[in-house]
Amino acid sequence: MEPRVGDLLQHPVLGTLDVLAVDDARLEVRDRGRARRKLARAALEFRLGGERLGKRVLKVKVRTA
Repeated sequence: MEPRVGDLLQHPVLGTLDVLAVDDARLEVRDRGRARRKLARAALEFRLGGERLGKRVLKVKVRTA
C-alpha cells in the first residue's frame, strides 16, 4: 500500500496526518497543529485502515532497526 497526496495517515506517535506531497524518499505531511513535517518512507509501513471524509486512511507502522 503506497500513500498518495490527499490520504490521511494514522501515525502511532504523531496522530492523524494529511499527506501533502510524496516522492521516492519522503512524505510531506501536515499534523493537527498545522505544522509541516517530512517523514522518511523507508522507515514506515502502510496498510489500508478504511475511509474518512472521502479520503483513504492508512495506518502507519514505524519500522525498528
